[in-house]
Amino acid sequence: FTSVANHPSNGFVNATVTFRVRVETNFGDDVYVVGPGDLLGEWTPKQGVLLRTHEEAYPVWFTTIQMPLDIRKSRDIEMEYKVV
Repeated sequence: FTSVANHPSNGFVNATVTFRVRVETNFGDDVYVVGPGDLLGEWTPKQGVLLRTHEEAYPVWFTTIQMPLDIRKSRDIEMEYKVV
């Protein structure tokens, strides 16, 4: 993934996060990014972030989201997620 963050406000930044993954699927399948927290669906695929693709991009799936990040303790952010 890639990320660009704006200026901090009260120790938080609103990061623009782009996920791009190569996943070969069957027609009609969906691909999700899941992880901890409400934004990533608490590890539940149907509650995670749905990726998209199209004929010219397949098998690359992608999406861009806004993600609030807490930088009060460190400017190095670790993020746990998986693609399902």
